[in-house]
Amino acid sequence: MRLSLKVPAVVLGVPLPGSENPYLVSPVGSVRISVDVWECDSPEIKADPASIKGLLEGFWGRLTRGMELGVCSRVKLEEAERTPQSGLYASITVGLVHALARSYGEVLEDYEIIEMTRYADGDRGDWGYVLDALRYSTLKGKTVVYRNDEEYTSLSDEELPLTPRGHIILGKPRVTIESVGSDVYGALIHAMGVTVLEASLRIRDGEGLGRVMESLYPIHEGMLYTIWGVKAGEDSCIYSPGLPRRLEVICQS
Repeated sequence: MRLSLKVPAVVLGVPLPGSENPYLVSPVGSVRISVDVWECDSPEIKADPASIKGLLEGFWGRLTRGMELGVCSRVKLEEAERTPQSGLYASITVGLVHALARSYGEVLEDYEIIEMTRYADGDRGDWGYVLDALRYSTLKGKTVVYRNDEEYTSLSDEELPLTPRGHIILGKPRVTIESVGSDVYGALIHAMGVTVLEASLRIRDGEGLGRVMESLYPIHEGMLYTIWGVKAGEDSCIYSPGLPRRLEVICQS
């Protein structure tokens, strides 16, 4: 099976431990993969994208064990353009679950794919629904806003063509509900959530994604520094939450 998928990135929204805020996600690149699935005695995956090979092996092992399936797979990267690792992992795992379902003659709904991939990710800790949001954008191929299983929607066909420049691994949050109190921490959660909601409404009303980001991304930057101690980078770059405790650095070419 050959699949052409959008590779997404969170462009607005910062994870705050203990919160369930929305994320604004846009396609930033694309990938073309071939996926083979067959029955076998010892489930394994042969993965071509070296940068996420270990992640995919862990994902496939948890998926097949959880479903009690004796199934092997092979995924080969045929074409890739602007693919941050977190978005690449999200899109390829969507493709794997879709191909697995099709091999049994089934077509899954979007929410079913998100649920299956979520449980095969392993421990995501306090990173909330970041990967779910990325996968929802891949499934729709659009800019989306995603909060949880009940609150999500597609917004536009617009994309942000940004090039990956690496990633940052985060440590412990520097601000917590214990350190600042529930009122202050609740205000931070509210500020970030309302910012993403405002961006979503503007995009839905026809304002361009670039202009929305120009207006509201400084709040994202401020929250990254407040919670995670990450200072703003180059003006042309976005620090995008991806895999747990990881920020993808994606920049204008």
